[in-house]
Amino acid sequence: MSKVEIPTNAIAIPENLEDVNHTWLSSILGISISPSNFLATPNAQVGTGFLSQIVRVSCEELDGTPLKLIVKLLPQGDSSNTDFAKTIVVDAAFDVREIDFYSIIYPDLIQVLPELKDYMCHFYTGFITENPRSSVIVMGDLKPDGYKTINFGNYLSEFQMEESVKFMAKFHYASNALEYKKKLPLDQIYPFLHDKNANEPTKQSFFTFFINGLAKLDAFFEKENCSVEFRDYFKSLLPDQIPIFTNVFRAMNKHTSLIHGDLWSNNLLVQDDGKSIKVIDWQLVACGDPSYDLAVLIISILPPERLKRDEVERLLRLYFDTYLELSDFGIE
Repeated sequence: MSKVEIPTNAIAIPENLEDVNHTWLSSILGISISPSNFLATPNAQVGTGFLSQIVRVSCEELDGTPLKLIVKLLPQGDSSNTDFAKTIVVDAAFDVREIDFYSIIYPDLIQVLPELKDYMCHFYTGFITENPRSSVIVMGDLKPDGYKTINFGNYLSEFQMEESVKFMAKFHYASNALEYKKKLPLDQIYPFLHDKNANEPTKQSFFTFFINGLAKLDAFFEKENCSVEFRDYFKSLLPDQIPIFTNVFRAMNKHTSLIHGDLWSNNLLVQDDGKSIKVIDWQLVACGDPSYDLAVLIISILPPERLKRDEVERLLRLYFDTYLELSDFGIE
């Protein structure tokens, strides 16, 4: 890539989608983007998520090198849905954690287990601004390579199910191996992800989401004229949520690992030929109980008629076999 010098004050986050142009992209990537053949497609949402505004960019450097990019911004617009989504992301620091994962944690993990690269999107850059609070993440666009999301209810092939479970084992293993090699617990390697006293941003963000966020969700349902019966049922579920998530993100000695935190089928990208998967949306990465990741993944990838003991045990065995095959650090 041909580097260019960009004044610091030229780097900003677009207030309007039209501002995602070759000049702005050159400034944040530090390369020369050609104004020719520059195409930015707004509202290119990936999957069913609504917590980001996605802009798909097709462009090339001045030397002709093609680039296919995803620009991930905070939700934009004036609707109540947008305000609700933006509040969740900012209050719970989802964007901060995703940027921290790609820029700090991921480089450490691939030093331990390089094959994790096979499951990841290419990360170019990401940063946060204050006053006004905003964020941007720029990543490689996998759609031109034939990747697509699997929406909940459309199930994975047998190969894709097994590959997703293998990824989970490799990711958990790499975090435990990193802990072993550095001879430090994960909460000391990444203090911004976990604190035993629950006073740091990540655990606070989960409680913010599940206390304040769910209350705002009820207000959102009211604005959308949802029935009283539906809202009453939703509120009846709330008291059970805090103890569940308190247990999930409690330090559990040797059973603690890095967890994705939201690895259901919609956060997997699969290639058209079914031979490869990518894992996206690292906004909830944390230190916690790896069984949470496994439970969310297995429930979302197995069709209801196959959600039986023998099927679950088969996938659990695959997880443990994959983990143990990698274990050359004396980890039990």
